[in-house]
Amino acid sequence: HCGKAEHIVAWILDPQTTPLADQLPGGWQDDANTVIKKFYPDAADQDTCISEMNSLLLRTGAWGDIIKRKQALLQQNDRQRSNLSVVDEVIMRQKRMSNCVNEWKVSGTAQFPRLAQIAVRLAQAAVQSADVERVCKAHKIIHSKARNRLKSQSVQQLLFCYVNLRLLNKCPPPMDDFLMQCIEAEVNEEDIDPDGDEVIEVAGNVAGNVAGNV
Repeated sequence: HCGKAEHIVAWILDPQTTPLADQLPGGWQDDANTVIKKFYPDAADQDTCISEMNSLLLRTGAWGDIIKRKQALLQQNDRQRSNLSVVDEVIMRQKRMSNCVNEWKVSGTAQFPRLAQIAVRLAQAAVQSADVERVCKAHKIIHSKARNRLKSQSVQQLLFCYVNLRLLNKCPPPMDDFLMQCIEAEVNEEDIDPDGDEVIEVAGNVAGNVAGNV
């Protein structure tokens, strides 16, 4: 579960949003301590983690250069955002999250080994539950009483396709053509179970192709 404290710490640790000292909200130290204690029960580790966070806010070393570069690039992207489509906006947000995780794994771990463990976890947390609720509703559509023989893994793969294909329907014609080619290439009579239970390899392959080209 992510509360106010987790979101504040995630905001601080994301190199694209790391604030300056005068931009920090009141009581942020208490929020940081709350989150750190969840990850590191040992007092010595907590002190080290707090020291790492104070150093991070000073923007020193290699990580400081990453913060400056990321935020300069973000300002440039913000100026171009008015020309982006809905799908491009979503793709940009996904790339931002992925880039944050990769930056911490590749570069952040060397300078802030304890903070890196927290940053990677928090960078993947959703800021609200609306997306989860939509997926739960879609789950009811796929795993209905009439299709109660579907295996759990099959449902997961089909749900992935269902949710993401609805978004990709807003894509321009080239992406639509790509998806149709994937489906035609992967789905044939041998992929259908005689008992009516879809083989998960079909959904998995299509989902993999979609994920790799978004």
